[in-house]
Amino acid sequence: MGRYLERGTDIYKDKPERVYATKIERKNYARRVRFGLLTALAGGGVWLMLSLQRVRDGIPPTFGWLGVALGVGQLVAALVLAVGLIRWVANVVYWFRRRDETLLFYDQGFVWNKGKNEAKYSWNALKSVRVRVDNRQLFGRTWFQSGAVTFTMRDGSVFRFTPIHGNVEEFLVKVEPHIAAVQGTRYGQLLRDGKGFQVHPNIAVTPEGIVLDKKTRLGWKTLQVSREPERITFAQLDAEKRPRIVSHYPIHEIDNVGGFMELVETTTENYQRPNPYR
Repeated sequence: MGRYLERGTDIYKDKPERVYATKIERKNYARRVRFGLLTALAGGGVWLMLSLQRVRDGIPPTFGWLGVALGVGQLVAALVLAVGLIRWVANVVYWFRRRDETLLFYDQGFVWNKGKNEAKYSWNALKSVRVRVDNRQLFGRTWFQSGAVTFTMRDGSVFRFTPIHGNVEEFLVKVEPHIAAVQGTRYGQLLRDGKGFQVHPNIAVTPEGIVLDKKTRLGWKTLQVSREPERITFAQLDAEKRPRIVSHYPIHEIDNVGGFMELVETTTENYQRPNPYR
């Protein structure tokens, strides 16, 4: 990574490092429209051919192996027809509604081009980020993903990274650590200044620890917070360092979950580190 002299100052800064990039092109939807239509036509053609064969030869569905084979062939052809039609309709909608997009994410911010509009922001201009990922799995593999990473900027602009742009979990692995570093530092400064803040209506962060539901106080010395795919778990450590679960909150309801976890991990580590002088 190189360095550059910021214009109008004598301050040298690191050049931004690209960590993730993706692009959406409308022409790809046009290609998928043609493919979906051809798939539907192929499935419909085979189904019609097998149906005419059955009618011409007078073969009932349960008439020996030939009747069963024709029935299975018609079923498969009908499924191909249905899948082709669904893909054709979906991509026609996307073709008309979507514009070309280019998303470039860096360690210091992002550039989002949509149509003729371009937006550039640093992570310091980010007010909040919400994460929601829902994976539908079959035999241990994800076959459908929904959700979004929603960026709300300080000027009110909102950007949403969705599965249409790429795999949301893979995107988070590459981008979230850079956001968390900036937000964790900001949160840490607030606590050093003696100020608190909220990341959820029922999760308040104070210089002394975490307050849940406006009544349950967990100090940094006994606090344990763990992040799971869909929720954050709060626990309190007993004298033997055994955790007692206090509450859970869905991740998609928490603002800046990456920065929050960065702060919690750093702060609890400092408070719970053994004192070598004891």
